[in-house]
Amino acid sequence: MHSLHSFPSGHTITAFAFFLALAYFTKRPILHFVYFVLALLVGFSRIYLSQHFALDVLVGSLIGGIVTVSFHLYLGELPLKWADGSLRDVFLRKKSF
Repeated sequence: MHSLHSFPSGHTITAFAFFLALAYFTKRPILHFVYFVLALLVGFSRIYLSQHFALDVLVGSLIGGIVTVSFHLYLGELPLKWADGSLRDVFLRKKSF
């Protein structure tokens, strides 16, 4: 167990930022729920493994969410033609960039 540098949880920041970013690129509401549950499981695992306290995970989730929403608001004003479709369209290259 680590005793130093536990605030905030870096794993939780990364998980919430990653899964929230994925939710912006997908259109299906069920996937939004799945992404949220996965992010919560990462946060829970940090507490369960006694690597962080609940406050560390809570602040980490807030930082990850705020940073991702801020970037989305900033990038939402820029023309990103490739982001108009679903994530599947990006990987299968059905739309031209």
